[in-house]
Amino acid sequence: MEKELENRLNELVHRISKLKFVSAVFLFGSQIKGKPRKDSDVDIAVIIDKPTRERELKVIGMGSDLFDISILSKLPITIQFRVIKEGKLIFIRDEKAIHNAKIRILREYLDYSVFLNKFYRRMLSNVRH
Repeated sequence: MEKELENRLNELVHRISKLKFVSAVFLFGSQIKGKPRKDSDVDIAVIIDKPTRERELKVIGMGSDLFDISILSKLPITIQFRVIKEGKLIFIRDEKAIHNAKIRILREYLDYSVFLNKFYRRMLSNVRH
């Protein structure tokens, strides 16, 4: 990540961290994988304590064309799983909230993957016949 972008990210995370209900912030996506394009945005996922619509909007509203902020629990489960597996924690206020989120995501992902595997097997079976 280039220095100017890193500085802007640090400023944003500092602003987000002032919100006492923010438990953690993850950086994920192409910036983490080291494969950003010139037009790539910076993907950020946030864990919120006692989420409400107002809190979610306050956090999401801090985003911009460059910084795409999402509430971790609102992302599709496959992306949530990628965030906890490949993402980088860039702000931590509440370790327990992170732990609880990881457990919830793993459970939901495992449940989902069973369904997805059945779906893929049926699709392959239909293609073969």
